[in-house]
Amino acid sequence: MGVGRRGTKTKDLVLWVLFPSAALAIFLPRAAIVPFSVLAIACGGYFWWHHLVYVPAARKKSAALRLAYTVLLPVPLWWAKILLRASGGRLDTSGVARAYEVHVEIPHGLGLADFCYLLGLDLALANRLFPGCLFLWETAAPLPAPFRALVRREAARGRAFWAKGGWRVPRFPLTGLDLKKGTVRRGAVVVPGQCCR
Repeated sequence: MGVGRRGTKTKDLVLWVLFPSAALAIFLPRAAIVPFSVLAIACGGYFWWHHLVYVPAARKKSAALRLAYTVLLPVPLWWAKILLRASGGRLDTSGVARAYEVHVEIPHGLGLADFCYLLGLDLALANRLFPGCLFLWETAAPLPAPFRALVRREAARGRAFWAKGGWRVPRFPLTGLDLKKGTVRRGAVVVPGQCCR
């Protein structure tokens, strides 16, 4: 589970394109400046939209659903499938209508046991509210036991996975912090059920 509002894969990809494009727009001859300038401006616009509109809207909706510490960031299903395919996650996504990145916003200084308990409450609620949806995450923090059991159960049906390493779009430098040092893992699960909000 990504921590805070940073580390989302689309934003990371945009940042990896933004800075080289801006550098090329500055240093290339005049004839080549326009396409790279347009690309840099588009990426910069997306970056600010991400922070000023997208994340606050997702945070507000998650709070309205009574998710205390979890923010579900909606991502296009096609992008979620690309992440899965590129990262070796073989997942049966038939019948999935929506996908979400799971991000956690728990105050600093919280013990690991309390963190797992509070996150477990949020994820149990999210599972009830979003049947049939795909959840994606990347974290070095442990999964709460009930959610880990769900992932194991659904993995046996080809509807979840949990693997070492992050997604193939690496985090842009200085854009994210993990809750605890350790091996980063990526995972996904299709929440059991038929419909999706």
